[in-house]
Amino acid sequence: MGSAPAFSQTAPQSGAAIAPSMPVPYETFVHGATVTPGLIPIVKKGGTYYLVLSKDQIDNDFIETAVPSSGLGGFGPAAGEPYVAPARILHFQRVDDRVIVRWPNTIAQVDPNSPQAYSANESLPNSILGVVPIAAEGANGTVVIAASLFLGDVANYAASINRGTDPGHAYRLDPARTYFVNGKSFPENTLLRVSQTWASTDPNAIDNAPDPRSVEVLMSYNIIAAPNDGFVPRYSDARVGYFETARLDFARDRVDRAQTYVTRWNFAPKTPGTPSEPSRPLVVYLSNDIPVQYRDPIRRAYLTWNKAFDQIGILNAVHVEQQPTDPSWDADDIRHNMVRWITSTSPQFGAEALIIADPRTGEEINVGINIDAVVGLGGRSYRYIVAPARHISSSASAEQSFVVGSMNGLTLH
Repeated sequence: MGSAPAFSQTAPQSGAAIAPSMPVPYETFVHGATVTPGLIPIVKKGGTYYLVLSKDQIDNDFIETAVPSSGLGGFGPAAGEPYVAPARILHFQRVDDRVIVRWPNTIAQVDPNSPQAYSANESLPNSILGVVPIAAEGANGTVVIAASLFLGDVANYAASINRGTDPGHAYRLDPARTYFVNGKSFPENTLLRVSQTWASTDPNAIDNAPDPRSVEVLMSYNIIAAPNDGFVPRYSDARVGYFETARLDFARDRVDRAQTYVTRWNFAPKTPGTPSEPSRPLVVYLSNDIPVQYRDPIRRAYLTWNKAFDQIGILNAVHVEQQPTDPSWDADDIRHNMVRWITSTSPQFGAEALIIADPRTGEEINVGINIDAVVGLGGRSYRYIVAPARHISSSASAEQSFVVGSMNGLTLH
């Protein structure tokens, strides 16, 4: 995939951002607009966000994710959970003066250009995210399209917020109160953050909002460069527990078409055939919202995994860093793997793995953990359950030791 054109910021935006019936020259369109460079540059013009696609980004693989940046306090998906919608391959296709934004069907495992590939293409449906007019075009084939399709319920968040709710009490997306918060672009991902208002005339589940009839959710839509680093998928084995990526194998005649790959990080060694550091170590950042007293046990737990990797010749595989306070460092950069501390009025979990993987191969692109603040209350469990069950007395130091040990084990798990 070729690199996106580089642009710099210009003067503040002015004028209404209305897509013309015919594309205007790129230079004319961006005059007076704010242009943010990155994987897919973003143009902000008249309060509307646009995506700038280079010629070689058309008909190429990207990965699209939809991840909430705010939670519901325990009543639904937590901030950072990548499971509201699956990570999907995304294509931009030009048809005349429009761009078709499509999720192609990637469930079939076939050999390219084989009869099975043609059959799968004809037999299995794709999904269309939107059809967008081209607002501007550059002489080098660059096209600009409005990002307004991401103001809809791209992630089908309605299914998450209304899970188990009677239709009469359901929440619905209010377009009048839904808007872009910001847009960012980095070398390997472009992010659009949207504030969604979910409205219900008769809510009966969520009770921790100032007005439960109106619940704001921040949703982050990422367009990510699809990996092309020589990763070799590894078949999973039902006798061992893994996170898995499912495919259907149509390349060969099989009674059972199901094929699953292990979801894993690409620890390809710098020097194959000999103990070596990986060419791409897993670098984990501890979010600044984690209480100071719990950072060290979380760090030690992550680094414990290096003992396992050392035994198979992958040295110093996992690194742990504290989130920098440098304002130029941004956790939204997909290259940063985050461990976050979650506060909720109705705790749902102790800790939860956050994994974004390539749906074609199972290669992990971004990983992390959400740790629920309720874990920090483990001292009470020791005082009222563990100590009495063991017929031992409790103390502040014993409780703290129990909490630290629990934090370590929870992170390792």
